[in-house]
Amino acid sequence: MDMEELVAERYDMLPPGQKKVGKYLSSHPFEFSMSTIAKIANEVDTSETTVIRLSYNLGFSSFSQMQKKLKSQFLKSAGALNAVEVENTEDNSQKNTLQGIIKKDIHILQNMLQNLDEESFNQAIELLMEADEVKVGGHLASYSAAHWFYLKMSLMRDHVTFLSEETSPFKNFMEEKKDVVVFLISMPSYSAETLRLAEIAKEQGAKIIVLTDRRLSPVGRIADICLTTAIEEHSKVMISISTVMTYLNLLTSGIEEKYESKIANRVNSVLSLFTREKKVLE
Repeated sequence: MDMEELVAERYDMLPPGQKKVGKYLSSHPFEFSMSTIAKIANEVDTSETTVIRLSYNLGFSSFSQMQKKLKSQFLKSAGALNAVEVENTEDNSQKNTLQGIIKKDIHILQNMLQNLDEESFNQAIELLMEADEVKVGGHLASYSAAHWFYLKMSLMRDHVTFLSEETSPFKNFMEEKKDVVVFLISMPSYSAETLRLAEIAKEQGAKIIVLTDRRLSPVGRIADICLTTAIEEHSKVMISISTVMTYLNLLTSGIEEKYESKIANRVNSVLSLFTREKKVLE
């Protein structure tokens, strides 16, 4: 289990001060692995004792042991990525820059495959197909990926809804007492609207599946199933959506494999309907 998973697993049991330290560890692993206790305490506005106590609550005998574990994990996962960055400094041409971006995404995808939580992945597949209704949502940078996933799910099963500010009755979408799954995509910058939707869904008893960049993201913390994939920031205003789309493609491929006959029947029905409508128009 990596450090972010360890923090996320024990997060709800941590005191408020240690939660702040845990969130800083998850979102800034490199800085945490290289900083002193005093610097970390100052960064998150807490005491040095709180930083040390977090290491005990995470199962380590000391802060230095926790930091050593994090440093080892970070260096292992970042090694290939750093090699790409060093290679890119040798040639600043546009071609090499584009190659570097692709290599970074490939590195992220390789790590995603190695660290894929198969249990959560398979649970998500089953929930998405066995629920009475599936509602899909995402805002800002996550909107286009969410809409693509909605279209794919609509092809594979019925009763799929896309949630948006214009079309979604947020307050009463559970009023029919159905078994509802809400699938949300939440990537930086995180949307307050997505969090509000998740909170309403949680209150009304829906199962929440979230695809996000880290388990301690605002929506990830309240999800029933939290799926994660890293993202690459190409600049201060742009993030790579490729790893998000790859994860969604893995999900839909997994669904197609497990529910092959069921999906085949639905696709044939949809294509048959499309063919009849096309003939009418002609």
